Amino acid sequence: MENTEVKRLVFSLLDRVEKPGRYTGGELNSAPRSGGEQTAFCLCFPDIYEVGMSNLGLRILYSVLNAEPDTVCERCFAPAADMRRLMEEAGAPLYSLESFSPLSSFDAVGFSMAYELCYTTVLDMLRQGGIPVFSRDRGDRDPIVIAGGHTATNPAPMEPFIDAFAIGDGEETVLEIKNALARCRGSRRDILAALADIRGVYVPGVSAGRTEARLVRDMDRAHFPLKPVIPNIRIVHERVMLEVMRGCSRGCRFCQAGFIQRPVREKSLNVLLADAEALCRATGYEEIALTSLSSTDHSRIEELVSRLTEACAGSRTGISLPSIRADVSCVELADRIQTVRKSGLTFAPEAGSQRLRDVINKNLTEENLFSSVQAAAEKGWKRVKLYFMTGLPYETDEDALAIPDLVRRVQKFARTVSPGFTVSLTISPFVPKPHTPFQWEPMEDPEVIERRIELIRGGMPRGVHLSWHEPAASRVEAALARGGRETAGAVYAAFLAGARLEQDAFSEE
Repeated sequence: MENTEVKRLVFSLLDRVEKPGRYTGGELNSAPRSGGEQTAFCLCFPDIYEVGMSNLGLRILYSVLNAEPDTVCERCFAPAADMRRLMEEAGAPLYSLESFSPLSSFDAVGFSMAYELCYTTVLDMLRQGGIPVFSRDRGDRDPIVIAGGHTATNPAPMEPFIDAFAIGDGEETVLEIKNALARCRGSRRDILAALADIRGVYVPGVSAGRTEARLVRDMDRAHFPLKPVIPNIRIVHERVMLEVMRGCSRGCRFCQAGFIQRPVREKSLNVLLADAEALCRATGYEEIALTSLSSTDHSRIEELVSRLTEACAGSRTGISLPSIRADVSCVELADRIQTVRKSGLTFAPEAGSQRLRDVINKNLTEENLFSSVQAAAEKGWKRVKLYFMTGLPYETDEDALAIPDLVRRVQKFARTVSPGFTVSLTISPFVPKPHTPFQWEPMEDPEVIERRIELIRGGMPRGVHLSWHEPAASRVEAALARGGRETAGAVYAAFLAGARLEQDAFSEE
């Protein structure tokens, strides 16, 4: 189907769907397709527009590819249920936002797989885009299907569906992939052989030996999008994202990102300041978020905050730290950048007892937490959100009961400083992930996790808002995270059964 017909069909549906701006394209700073012989990529995110447009990795790769004169890169997001149904009825294929071209018309489509529960949506997007779901069924005229993201570190469950996996940081890898596509244009066999020779790329059935994850070593020289696409509608993270570093030195034994992104690599102060200025000038956002796994661990974070605060003085631009350590110095740092609206702070004790925090290598004591909460209350914050896990290795019922006990004491202590101070918490079942020290630990039985959640709920003081991730969804996540090639059959069966857009399932009270 021609892109003009796709566009006509799509626009005829927009008055019947929620948030039509998800599907129209044409955003500020987007890159329209130009003529000529270009290698055409489409970056696909297996979730709705608001979630995908908040993904920094997608923004980076989009900018990297569109900076190449012989390449065009466009975007595609999973349609919400209402739009998906109407597109099916109208016979409209899944398309790119820039040119309304069907996915099947691109040289390559790349999926960012940030979490395991998106796998069935990847298959659905392939089918909607007119691309055979199984790699074995694709020919020379079909796009090469590539996948990256954290879950690509265990490619086995998606091997039958993906032609090549880009493992690790993608900025350098994607340019080598682009060159291979241009060099071997038209021959699928030759393209896959060329991709298998690229460091950090795994091609099922072609690659030999172990594939090492690719890492960007010099963050100052790494490409960063200074004119990001400005969404048409409000998205999850409505702000400038300034990446200050990659990696984490903390070593929490459950954290996959902390291990697969090692070592720590910082951006220099001067580069960060220049990037912040350029981003604000190009976007008009009123908030700069200093993003990384642990931004307050940047060696020059205090100077960075001071310089940015000074630069933003007199403007409507604020600075934010999406999460901070439970440490008084971090609270004081947050106080310097949130001088007006102090809505809340987030801390992650992860476990209720000190014994279990030591087991998971969470370097946090009750003294750290209480002193941080005290500092927050004294400086005007009115609430704190706490993150915990249950089902951790070596956890007992006593460890679970320690969570409401700790929350009760935190709430009581905070209210002696600031009456009306509120506490909320989120409970997530522990999911063992590959490439972590806990990768071989068993997933706790759902019945045990449900019972421990009930123990936590039963002991929770009044006035505390509690939400928790459903154990059944976490068990599926664990099976996919550590699954082998045999798991692909379950993914395909779930896709055939209609599993789509499997987002985190939370309950709350």
